[in-house]
Amino acid sequence: PLLPPPPLPARAPGAATASAPASGAASGLSEGPSEGGREGSAGWARRGCFLSVAEASAATPVAFEFCPQSESRHLKRRMQAPESRIEICWPLSLGGDPSDLPAAPRAAEASKRSRELHLARLRDSFLVDFVCTVLEQRLREKLRFKMGAIYGVSVDVNFSLSPPLSRAAPEAPLIGHLSVSFSCAPGTLDLLEQTVRHEVASLREAGPTAFEVLSAVKTTRTSREEEQRTNKYWLGAIASAYNAPRYSGDASATLREKEDLWQELAAALEAEANKAKVDAKADAKAGSSEEKADGEAPQVEPRVILLRAAFAKLLPADAPCAVVSIQPASSTFGGPPSVKAAALVALGAAGVAAAAWLLVKARRSWR
Repeated sequence: PLLPPPPLPARAPGAATASAPASGAASGLSEGPSEGGREGSAGWARRGCFLSVAEASAATPVAFEFCPQSESRHLKRRMQAPESRIEICWPLSLGGDPSDLPAAPRAAEASKRSRELHLARLRDSFLVDFVCTVLEQRLREKLRFKMGAIYGVSVDVNFSLSPPLSRAAPEAPLIGHLSVSFSCAPGTLDLLEQTVRHEVASLREAGPTAFEVLSAVKTTRTSREEEQRTNKYWLGAIASAYNAPRYSGDASATLREKEDLWQELAAALEAEANKAKVDAKADAKAGSSEEKADGEAPQVEPRVILLRAAFAKLLPADAPCAVVSIQPASSTFGGPPSVKAAALVALGAAGVAAAAWLLVKARRSWR
């Protein structure tokens, strides 16, 4: 077992601690959704992020709520380059539903139920990481390689404004949001926004393909393995283990439990994706024998139900959506892009004329 953490400095009686969580996690007591991936846990190594149970209970959460209805804000500013930027956000709430578990009147059963709720929230956080990876790969393939409209797209999660998690409140959710952001040409902004919404709805209704799931698991596993070769990863992982709501005196056991849960989820996704591929091949083979008279056999795309359920749970159809974009209002010359182009052409013509006149004058002086 790892050594216990050093004691925290004493605080004045009755003093409240403002909630100041690290990026990608609600606080030192929370477990980030991807400690080896998008959000990192190195911030937990800062002393200010270590909160005891008593301090977490006394903390004053930031008063933040996601917009109850979908909203859009489109800003226009004068820019040097004609480029637009957009960010689309959906609210996230991770946590086990107490109604899914039986009542626990006795202390031993209540403790087991509390642990199951903490593990359910941790499992949801791992699912979020796979959801982000699948969505990012899908949008990159669609927006960049098929439409040629962008260079890159980013899908991230943020839980920095969530209240601190506590061992005493296993039902408490981890509150945050998922965002999709990219840069594009101003004229394509509306089309690309609708494309993103369509792809999210498609993943929610039909689910990702087996190829997308296998690619996401491979990408995430490779990222974790690379991170686990660094001291930065283990510093954050050990700190988060001591401060996790599941910690019961053995940080090594807490770390093993977390790693085992991730490996179990990744293996389940791979198994379902491979089974879906086998079933799709069998269906295609059976269909080809029936459709020989009609020519080409129908193509069946294997889907993964587990991640489809995750998309439907984490990003439901009735969830509000916040959209913020910024676009160029005018060119550097104070007019629309056409005016700027005309001004540049005029300046170029004047420069050519001036150079020709100077050359003629120089030749005359040589004579």
